[in-house]
This record gives sequence, structure tokens and C-alpha cells, in this order.
Amino acid sequence: ALVRKQTLEGWAASVRTILAGAHLACSTYEQMTGRESRESLNALDVAQPFLRDLATSGVPAGVLWTLEDCLRNAPPFKAMVQHGDLWPRNIIHDGESYWLLDFEYVGETVVPLYDVYQLLRTSVLLRSSTSSGNEPSWFECMSRGDALARSTRELLRSTSSELGIDEDQAMGCLACYLVEVTGRLLRRRAPPKFCRSFVTELEQVGSVIKSGADLKSVLFMEDRYDQKEPAGSSRQASDPPDGSLIFGHSCVGSDAGGR
Repeated sequence: ALVRKQTLEGWAASVRTILAGAHLACSTYEQMTGRESRESLNALDVAQPFLRDLATSGVPAGVLWTLEDCLRNAPPFKAMVQHGDLWPRNIIHDGESYWLLDFEYVGETVVPLYDVYQLLRTSVLLRSSTSSGNEPSWFECMSRGDALARSTRELLRSTSSELGIDEDQAMGCLACYLVEVTGRLLRRRAPPKFCRSFVTELEQVGSVIKSGADLKSVLFMEDRYDQKEPAGSSRQASDPPDGSLIFGHSCVGSDAGGR
């Protein structure tokens, strides 16, 4: 409930506090268990076991081939222990401080930004939910030109920079996150409706990557409409950035499951 009630500025500040706490907890775990190697990881090697899970669960082959190609071309990144299940229901606020719960999966994944993507994805969807039941995907939310999307992009940019992760590495981490989190949910036999939202986003991302659209701009690029428009420009402040409609329904074709 707090996620929805907070102002956008308050929510962004809370996210920064929570992510800092999660990073501190995971760093402490690394020190206590001797897992501070920071070895370099190949995105495809990390995701490969989960790609097999997706293949046996009916995710379209075309989507998997596109994601595999994206992972193969992603630059390597340094391993960083993650909480593994960082979302609003595993966080409580006592009126003064935030407390992180459920460290059952800590250390199972070492993909940088995994916790960041998980917390931002679930929080954005909660803040964007409506009573109509027609819920957008995270990427549809992120491709909008509204204040929530802008704030989330800034959180992604700043957090990646603080961790020493450039945008190309961050995109590799995103592909790993989507494949791994979906694969883990399927292994745990999570409810089909819950799994479907992740599969839908995999399909959307696969379709967009295959189309050649600039996926990176949706998550990381500074919004052009944040900048002052030239005198006489017909562009309105509320207009979305170039390419912001790439997650509209028209972009998801038969290769994305024929939705």
C-alpha cells in the first residue's frame, strides 16, 4: 500500500534507501561467506540453464533465439551477490526504517542489477495498476513519457553508474534477469498467471530486439522532453520520446507468441 500512497519523489527516495540497504546486506553476506571474487561473467553462460527451462515451457523458439543472440553479444560483467527476491512484499516499514525480509534466495543469483530490476519492475507495476484489470507490462509503462517512467529511468541510470555498470552491460544484465527470474518461477511452479506476466515481457523484448528498435533508450536514455524545446517547436511537453511506442500492441507480432 505504501508504494501507491507515496509521492513520486518519496517513492524514488525510498527505492534508493532500500537498494542501498540490499547492497549492504549482500556485501556483508559476501564477506561472511568468502564470495568476494567479483569474477567476470558471460551473460549467455549465466542464462543458458534457464533458457532450457523456458524452451520446455512453451516460450516461442523465435523469442528464445533472439534473446540468446542478445546474451551472446552482451559484454561481460562482474558477479555481484543479489538478494534474489527483492520486491515490495518482502519489505516492511516501521514508520522510521525499512526492513528487508526473506533472504532465502540470497546468493543464488550474482547478476548485477537483478535486485534493481526486480524492485523497480514490481513497484512500477503497483503504481501503474488500475481497477480495470487491463494491466500494462513493465516495458509498456517504461516506454511512456510520464513522470513515473522518467523517475524510474533516472534510478536505473544512477544505480548502474554507482555500481560501475555501463549501459551495454546493463542491457545484458536485463536479458539475464528476465530469463533467470522467469526460469526460477517456472522451476518453483509459481501460479501460471504470475509466470505469464514475465513470459509476456520476454516475448515483447524479443520482438522489439528483432525489429531493430532501440530498447536501451526505453530504460536508460535521458528523455528529450526533459530538455527545453527550441522556440517555435510543435512538440508538447507531454509528448513521449522518440520510439516510446515500441511496446505498443502493434509492435508485438507473431514471433512474440501471436498475441
